[in-house]
Amino acid sequence: MRVLSVPAKTLNYIKDNSPDYTSEVTMLHEINVHSVMTDKALSSYFHNAGELLADESVVLGQAVTNVILAGDNVNNKNIILSLISSLESTTDVVKADIIRKTLEIVLRYTADDV
Repeated sequence: MRVLSVPAKTLNYIKDNSPDYTSEVTMLHEINVHSVMTDKALSSYFHNAGELLADESVVLGQAVTNVILAGDNVNNKNIILSLISSLESTTDVVKADIIRKTLEIVLRYTADDV
């Protein structure tokens, strides 16, 4: 797996000059979600679940990507905010359920941080 190493200057250029910068950044580089997350217990949970949480891992990866593209630190609070935003904006019932499950897992690992 590769780790995100796209320079911030490149991300900002893509963000400022492309209407679909998220797709372009995803195509540029595959993010290893587990390496950029600060909560290693949460990261380990998703990593060890393998195919059982495949859909949720994709949603988590999208949330982490959104946090990075926003220029924020990758922490549980920002991941939660990204997931809530995704949940509020989706109209797909199945996708909403997967986002909700992902959010519940992240919240379970964040309970002691509150």
